[in-house]
Amino acid sequence: MNLPNQPVLNAPQRTDRPTHSAFTLIELLVVIAIIAVLIALLLPAVQQAREAARRSQCKNNLKQLGLAMHNYHDVHSSLPIGSSGQSVDIGSTDGWTSGYVWLKGILPYIDMGTVYAKWDENRNYNATPNAALVQAVIPGMICPSDTQVRTYSNAQGSYPNYNYAVNLGNTTVTHNNVAGITNLDAPFKYSGNYIGYSRKLSDIVDGTSNTMLMGEIRTGQVTDDVRGLTWYSPNIGFTALNRPNSPSPDIFGSQWCTPEVQAKVEIFGMPCAPHPSGGTGYVFSTRSRHTGGVHILMADGAVRFLSENINMDTYRAISTMNGGEVAGEY
Repeated sequence: MNLPNQPVLNAPQRTDRPTHSAFTLIELLVVIAIIAVLIALLLPAVQQAREAARRSQCKNNLKQLGLAMHNYHDVHSSLPIGSSGQSVDIGSTDGWTSGYVWLKGILPYIDMGTVYAKWDENRNYNATPNAALVQAVIPGMICPSDTQVRTYSNAQGSYPNYNYAVNLGNTTVTHNNVAGITNLDAPFKYSGNYIGYSRKLSDIVDGTSNTMLMGEIRTGQVTDDVRGLTWYSPNIGFTALNRPNSPSPDIFGSQWCTPEVQAKVEIFGMPCAPHPSGGTGYVFSTRSRHTGGVHILMADGAVRFLSENINMDTYRAISTMNGGEVAGEY
């Protein structure tokens, strides 16, 4: 005789719920440590990639400026003047603020033709209406690796500092002989009077592929450090007296390189010294925030990266246009 099924007492109950095991504190710490290591490994690579992109943009900026210089030359049969120090403003006697610098000449060739067309030829750059025009930043004049600043202002506003300057030769801005080094002609010339000097590419007898046309500079980072204020004519260019990224100070006016400025700029690796009475002239070196050197634009339009450890005879040779020197490898 078959008996009906009877429930089994105390039988284990089946469950479909999954079981969970939590992280232990040690496991959690291990995971965090692994993530931290991965971040530490990836961060330099990301930073290097970003700097490579900034460096590429900086190089392209110089390339475009080179094209602008050549286009200007095609139209005018010469390069633009470096500067003219004659004040055109009836309300000013400061020729250094005339605004007649190389940058004004190439404005139509760097997509700034509107600024050029609106320029009042009877006013200096820092007077109305020109002041409002030059306060607008020209993007192609800024290296993205540097910090964009405005260190000079007047009643009309503040003015941008820029990262590219023209080659003024192998000694000083005012073309003096210095410490046994004879000043030789360069593609651009600073002028503190009403005469502006322009050169032709055919004047570069050392060869356009062997002569610098422009280079990088760093902008002043504190108020009154006007390095990079291109519209101010003493600041139009650099010289090859000192090597790129030199620890030697740039030399310029004591009204700008004050003791306060001197104390602040050391941390930026941009030393300055006030120009002494009876001194031999202003000195501005090529500088950049790129590791190991600076970009330079050759007169043939090529852009090269110049090591900060370049042989100084070679560096000075490529800063002159008719010295007849034989430039070494660089």
